[in-house]
Amino acid sequence: MSQRRQLVSLTRSISRQRTAYSRAASTSAQAWTRPIAEGVNPAYDAALELLDGHSQKLLQGAEALRSQSGRTDAETAELQRKAKQLELEARIIDPRLRSTFTSMQEIGQDVEEGEADALRTLAERKWRKEGRLDRLMQRVIQMNVIPDLIPRIDPTIDLAVSFGESPATTGGEPGAFLLPSQTTQAPSIKLQVFEQDAQEGLYTLVMVDPDFPDAVNHTFKQYAHWIIPNIPITSRTTSISTELTAALPYQPPHPSPQTPYHRYTLLLIRQPSSTPLTPSVPDDRSSFILRDWLSENGFGNPADVVRGIHMFREGGKGFGKELRDIADEHKKEVDAVSRIYSEVLGGSMPTYVKVPKDVRYGKPTKR
Repeated sequence: MSQRRQLVSLTRSISRQRTAYSRAASTSAQAWTRPIAEGVNPAYDAALELLDGHSQKLLQGAEALRSQSGRTDAETAELQRKAKQLELEARIIDPRLRSTFTSMQEIGQDVEEGEADALRTLAERKWRKEGRLDRLMQRVIQMNVIPDLIPRIDPTIDLAVSFGESPATTGGEPGAFLLPSQTTQAPSIKLQVFEQDAQEGLYTLVMVDPDFPDAVNHTFKQYAHWIIPNIPITSRTTSISTELTAALPYQPPHPSPQTPYHRYTLLLIRQPSSTPLTPSVPDDRSSFILRDWLSENGFGNPADVVRGIHMFREGGKGFGKELRDIADEHKKEVDAVSRIYSEVLGGSMPTYVKVPKDVRYGKPTKR
């Protein structure tokens, strides 16, 4: 048979199977429109048939595993896990679901559970393989957030932090420089949860500055800006509600223009149980020590319970090179910090000077 006749035969075969293929599509995938009409490109039609056939084999394998019972509960659970993984892979190769993934903003609550798992898996693979997670880890390690605050982290929740609506004030890029005038109000926080467990868990959000000046000891200490406990999160949660009660209300960053930049860090921490927590809060925000606070409130090892992290920077001498030579803009940011001190903290903005070398390096003072 000639190649042309083979292609025609294959196209007719696909036409007969297409109806069954369409019925198997998920709710959101049913709106998918083929980019190439059937019969126009036989190779494309054959590729769809191949994917459909592979998907059916995966589903048959999953069904076979689900019908089996292990000799122990552990073996049975492992068989069920493998069956679920085969079902997940069968969904992932569906071009209709892939099309849904490329156009989606978030996984809605109305999406069927199996499809939501597949979309979440695709999102996690993209997060881990296309640079976003690598960039986050590179920033928090290179800028010494790790180990200054926590010894290590393996994130399973992607945090998107936004101050305002314009691109200049999103703060979405880890380590981005923001200005005090942009962060006077608490941010909105969106989530992408990659933990497959659908059970609801409680989390605590903490925002801390590890670069608050300690003028007495000529060093830096941690400052607690925000603590929100008992945040209910499942694999379907897409944001942190602004109506939750904070144990420690949001206090805007207020970096002095005389100090190096500050690494403001937000951490999403898994609570030890489903019982609501009443965490301790520092009487003096500048006496906060994250690791001690986690231990005191029973969270456990920081490396095991911190599931999400984000950081941004503010300050730096002159509020950064961009504003150092722009008098009006520089004054605007100094005034913003001064207002935070006077209106929020009830005091005046302190002035810091460079520590003398004989104090910084322990050299004897000249007489």
